[in-house]
Amino acid sequence: MKLFSLILFFLAFFLLGTSADDVTSVISSSLFDQMLKYRNDPRCKSNGFYTYNAFVDAAKSFNGFGTTGDITARKREIAAFFGQTSHETTASAPDGPYAWEYCFITETNKQTYCTASNEWPCAPGKQYYGRGTIQLTHNYNYGPAGKAIGVDLLSNPDQVATNPTISFKTAIWFWMTPQGNKPSSHDVIIGKWTPSAADTAAGRVPGYGVITNIINGGIECGHGQDSSVADRIGFYKRIPILTTLHETTGGWPTAPDGPYAWGYCFITEINKQAYCTPSKEWPCAPGKQYYGRGPIQLTHNYNYGPAGKAIGVALLNNPDLVATNPTISFKTAIWFWMTPQGSKPSSHDVIIGKWKPSAADTKAG
Repeated sequence: MKLFSLILFFLAFFLLGTSADDVTSVISSSLFDQMLKYRNDPRCKSNGFYTYNAFVDAAKSFNGFGTTGDITARKREIAAFFGQTSHETTASAPDGPYAWEYCFITETNKQTYCTASNEWPCAPGKQYYGRGTIQLTHNYNYGPAGKAIGVDLLSNPDQVATNPTISFKTAIWFWMTPQGNKPSSHDVIIGKWTPSAADTAAGRVPGYGVITNIINGGIECGHGQDSSVADRIGFYKRIPILTTLHETTGGWPTAPDGPYAWGYCFITEINKQAYCTPSKEWPCAPGKQYYGRGPIQLTHNYNYGPAGKAIGVALLNNPDLVATNPTISFKTAIWFWMTPQGSKPSSHDVIIGKWKPSAADTKAG
């Protein structure tokens, strides 16, 4: 059930808006609610704080955020941003480890985080502990973040924890701004950053991992397996990126732009099998194979048959149409999305909130 829900989340992101005007073309209010479903839960300390409108308003203040490149690039950036910030604000609770993102506003163990600085001097009595979606810390971050967004955060750092738009703005500022000798997370995720020879030697290649290094590499990177790194990856994989990217990816960990950049690289699966299940309703045609084809990698005669009937094409007799006609290819993927699968609801009904889990579903997670 968890894998099924994950697939629904990913494919949803592909089917939402394609205009590059602002982030609303990439993430709608309904998807925001579905993605961060517990952020308004009374059990979360952030209850009601993080709003869709605050996110959109903040995003509009930063040219290029979530609006750079084609629709896949824009969705990848938004997914990476929410993957990282979800880790920063998560709580452990029902529904598993990746369900309770955006549950905290401030860090639990508050410290002053004041580093002597002529440029960004700490204000008397103020503490610069983690606040907001990126958990902004240290006076040397509060100072320039405030300057960039036009707010005196050195004198009033609590605005990051009391004003949701400012909270998102500081996170997006951090995302869009090079950090010391590190590139900006934005430049990394859109493919603008090119690693140096030293970066390559150290294993820093374009992709999500470098963003983790930018945000908290001094603590989480360079010493083997780290639970926080794994947590960030887990959130990223759960965020709606594009299920069809997974279904059609090259799967090359060392490919340019990292392992998540090569979606829509294959049309048919590599290890072709017949996938013929005896059926009176959807009999296999002689000599035909029903291996994965198209953006959803449609398999089995019992899917090719009804998909073909729904779109008016005899796919049992000619399954290769899914791999040779791009319109038919997408039609079969969208048919699968819109159609209940056996005892499972349609992906469409789940993502629009029409499906209600049974007691058995809830128990299974």
